[in-house]
Amino acid sequence: MAMMPSYVDWMRTTDAGVLARRGADLDQVGAALAAYDQTRSRAALEAVDLAFKNWKRKNPGWNTSVRNRTGALTNLGKALLERVDIMLKQQDFIWCPGIDEEMDKVGKAMIRDLRLEGTLYGGGATGLEKFRSNAKCYILAHGHAEMPVFSTKKGKWTADQIASMLLASGLNPEIRKIEMLVCHAGESVNSIANGNELYELMRKHQAAKAANRPAQIAKIEAEYNKVTEYENRLKPLLYIDPDNQLLPMAAGLSNALKKLGFSHFTLTSYKAPVKQDCSEKTYQDGTVSPAGVRLDLESKVAIDARLQELKRNNDHIAVKYALASDWPEYSAIWR
Repeated sequence: MAMMPSYVDWMRTTDAGVLARRGADLDQVGAALAAYDQTRSRAALEAVDLAFKNWKRKNPGWNTSVRNRTGALTNLGKALLERVDIMLKQQDFIWCPGIDEEMDKVGKAMIRDLRLEGTLYGGGATGLEKFRSNAKCYILAHGHAEMPVFSTKKGKWTADQIASMLLASGLNPEIRKIEMLVCHAGESVNSIANGNELYELMRKHQAAKAANRPAQIAKIEAEYNKVTEYENRLKPLLYIDPDNQLLPMAAGLSNALKKLGFSHFTLTSYKAPVKQDCSEKTYQDGTVSPAGVRLDLESKVAIDARLQELKRNNDHIAVKYALASDWPEYSAIWR
């Protein structure tokens, strides 16, 4: 078991020189450690853990900080994980970057069907810090058919923005399991060049809406529709060099989380649309499929003999509401 540092050792091993100010949040970590030295109580230990998590949220590059040159920050994280993690909530939970009416309804149904902790957490609000490192975090949002962007009616976010929001929400940097309830998050959706072109149009569209410029909005929308219509018409005929493909959303999020100090996770994503309905289903042959994450595999029928057989047997539900765990070939796991 990793040793909890004393206040004196902490101050010595995290010293960054006379010109480097610690700041109020890092001072809070030191003060909490000093109090823990005196009492060794559970409350004091939890106070150290909370102070350290608060500091890490505001310093996402903490793991490469000069104050970690001796491994002091990493060692404190390990010591706290070993002592505090068992005190936290074990139940799996769900988070959405922007909760609108649709996401609220879907999230509540998923909480029921997947037997999750009862709150749909959202945006950058805190609350995730109360969960253990081995409690699974489900991420709920829409994917995009052309570019790796997360969206709800509340907004659009890149992988870097999602990772920062999760950190701000208190997600444990030691988390082990993340699952994306996001369509197409496990597969490349476009070429780099076309994806960048569409992303720039989206950015301009958001700026025009904010400035209330109807003529400019209409022009950008027409250009966007022209680009996507051309792409969708030619996509089945084109071969995109793998070196020129956009990274899947899940790969982008995995990389973004690593940059913020997350290092022990597996991130499960899917190479198909994810259904908003996770409830129990009965298939055409009478098989009862239990509640769980479901995929719409209709778009994969042409390339999958098993799905073709289901279609021949008229098993519409088994194709459109496929249980993800029954089809591991359509999942993509990132570490």
